Amino acid sequence: MKNSTRRHELILNVLQEDGKVMIDDLTQKTGVSGVTIRKDLKFLEEKSLLFRTRGGAALNNPYIIDRPINEKERIKASEKNQIARAALTFIEDNDSIIIGSGTTAFALAQA
Repeated sequence: MKNSTRRHELILNVLQEDGKVMIDDLTQKTGVSGVTIRKDLKFLEEKSLLFRTRGGAALNNPYIIDRPINEKERIKASEKNQIARAALTFIEDNDSIIIGSGTTAFALAQA
């Protein structure tokens, strides 16, 4: 597929269907080299139509998946509290513990 516009349309259509594309798959579908596909992906990323990833591209930014801490704290809050209560049964007087980061560990620190 020599026409870059057609390749771009194909890439965007696959992204709409699957949410991601891989360079190897696109080279097979289009018959062009990986270098050409990488250039296409770079062009489309510059137009803010996709996000390049290792070996391909994604429709959504893969680097902004994390939610704010106050939102994560409310997700499965009762389960986190149950885990915290269960963990408390293993902690005895004069024990030294290290509590890592995260909302489940925070629930333990609050218990």
